[in-house]
Amino acid sequence: MAASISVDGGKSFLIKKNKKMYDLMIIDFPDPTNELLASLYSRELFEEFYHLLNEDGLLVCQSNALDATPPVFWSIGLTLEQAGFHTKQYHTIIPSFGDWGFQLAAKKEITLKFQKIEVPHRTLPRELTTLFAFPPAYEEYKNKAIINSESNLKLHEIFRMENI
Repeated sequence: MAASISVDGGKSFLIKKNKKMYDLMIIDFPDPTNELLASLYSRELFEEFYHLLNEDGLLVCQSNALDATPPVFWSIGLTLEQAGFHTKQYHTIIPSFGDWGFQLAAKKEITLKFQKIEVPHRTLPRELTTLFAFPPAYEEYKNKAIINSESNLKLHEIFRMENI
């Protein structure tokens, strides 16, 4: 039997019932295809995550297909920053999904120091710093980024415009 929780139920748990602090938060929300799902990427919910994260903790948030919806990607990063996080953006090719973007966020400034990976892997580059480099064509979309907030939910509209 599979358990299911509504978006509002999940937000209620995070905001009202949860009293734990986290060292690592991995956010894999669905794409913001409608207003309800766009509310998961709001400044207000990200502020709640900020308060649940330990001082040295990290948060990573999937941020959509960068090659399909670059304004959505940059908007999620900008919204995290408006919630108080320091961010670093990265992307990688995910087989069957394309060039997928992620936001790395923390309460403190993020420094990129990598150790050599000694395990077999198929999708990571030899030099991890390349994950944090973006072609100029992607960088140009930063100026289209918006802050997604409960009073200004627009991420779903941007998502739909980019997928036309």
